[in-house]
Amino acid sequence: MDKSKAALSWTELRVGVVVLASLFILAFAILSIGGGGGRAFSPRYLVKALMNDVNGLKSGSPVRVGGVEVGTVTRVEFAGEGSGMVEVTMRLDRRVKDRVTTESQATLGSLGLLGEKAVDITSATHGEPVEDGGYLAAAAEDP
Repeated sequence: MDKSKAALSWTELRVGVVVLASLFILAFAILSIGGGGGRAFSPRYLVKALMNDVNGLKSGSPVRVGGVEVGTVTRVEFAGEGSGMVEVTMRLDRRVKDRVTTESQATLGSLGLLGEKAVDITSATHGEPVEDGGYLAAAAEDP
């Protein structure tokens, strides 16, 4: 009788290990894919922009370069005391680094009829690529 109890616990242990491993893999896949924008496991870098008004933009909003979703907004916060500007931090795929240059501009865009916000970055082939953590010019908003 002791052998059947031992065999039963070994079987239960194996099932438990398989279930935990499966949950870990599923959670990792959801978090990496849910990171938004672009490829799930591609290397990324940070770019920042200073804007006058972000009009409802929030963390997790998509970032598009030339209309292609390539990243997400990671943080939206006030820039320095008394500046009146809002700093938007974006995480982009490294594969677009040569398209996001000092000549590119960030503007607010809309995702659809509901008015969800996104950041649109103009693609530019001339100029120096914006470095990791560097600032991108923001286009002036229309009144």
